[in-house]
Amino acid sequence: MQGLADRKHIWLLVTNHAEMHSAAIACGFVAVLFPFKRILVDGSGLKGLHQSWNCFTRLREIIRTFKPQVVHINNGGACQWAVPACASLGIPTLVHLHAPWSRKLRFLLGLHHPDCIVGVSRAIVSAIESDPIAAPKVRIIYNGIADSGVGNSEARSQARTAMGFKDSQFFVAFVGILIQAKRAQDAIAAMRLLPNKNCELLIIGDGPYRAMLEELAVGLPVHFLGNRPDAQHLMRDVCDAVILPSEIEAFSLVLLEAAICGLPRIASDAGGNVESIHHMQDGLIVPLGDVTGFAGAIQRLSVDRQLCSGLGNQARSRALDQFSVSVFLDSFERLYDSLNKQQFDGMFRKIVSAARSNFALIRGSAGKGNL
Repeated sequence: MQGLADRKHIWLLVTNHAEMHSAAIACGFVAVLFPFKRILVDGSGLKGLHQSWNCFTRLREIIRTFKPQVVHINNGGACQWAVPACASLGIPTLVHLHAPWSRKLRFLLGLHHPDCIVGVSRAIVSAIESDPIAAPKVRIIYNGIADSGVGNSEARSQARTAMGFKDSQFFVAFVGILIQAKRAQDAIAAMRLLPNKNCELLIIGDGPYRAMLEELAVGLPVHFLGNRPDAQHLMRDVCDAVILPSEIEAFSLVLLEAAICGLPRIASDAGGNVESIHHMQDGLIVPLGDVTGFAGAIQRLSVDRQLCSGLGNQARSRALDQFSVSVFLDSFERLYDSLNKQQFDGMFRKIVSAARSNFALIRGSAGKGNL
């Protein structure tokens, strides 16, 4: 929103998220805050139907007043009422997906109905592409990252000294919320297998698994730093590499932040990690759950500093070329223009297309016992 507002796009934000609402207003955008509940999702029944109807009618009123050319739906939760509201007024819609959705949720939320379906990685939309109605509408727009620059030896030495670390050590960082799916426990277990004693692990982040992880790390060179607003500074000026053993990833911003800092990345082969990292070109990919493999990757980078710097330089070069903010904004701007120029299908064609897609989802789910 900030980037495209600089290009003379005018934005109206409709959100159920108070922090997002405040941030948008602080940036000078018009913003509307109202809550909504998803029907038949997360254990909810039809009690939210009245609220969804209110969201539907209110959005129609907002559209009539604001007269947008395109409506961008963030991550799908509002599709149930936003897509019908926009379709009834002939406004094209785009849904921007940041997480994988099961077949059941895609059906209940109607994620295949918007005019365009954008995933942050191929991994996120690969299942949707099996729907013959939705597949032609799928696009990939990778997350973008601003250039924060790379560190230098003097800044690194000062930063490490200020934190009480030895300048000669090899520091690997895990950055993220401490939950099961992020698998920081694999990074800690890998540290136990390392023959090289000059490696240390920084855990940057917090979460419900922290106490358990601290127990696992007893006696190991592992430092728990908690939530840090300067996480990217720590990556740039303290760390030598970043590790992400997680089992679920859409398209990790941490891996992009590490890349723009010129750091090599070690990541599992889950989700969008294999799209962010090209193995042995700008990082190392390890099979999910392979603790020995993660240990070997850390050991390899700590011993072969030429490989370490080479992978880091390639990661930064690729981030600047493919994952910059300008590339991200250009992609969405072209997409908005394309949707704005399209002739609206008309309600009848919308209903037929939706019915065909729903039927395909139900038939596929019934065959697999998922719905």
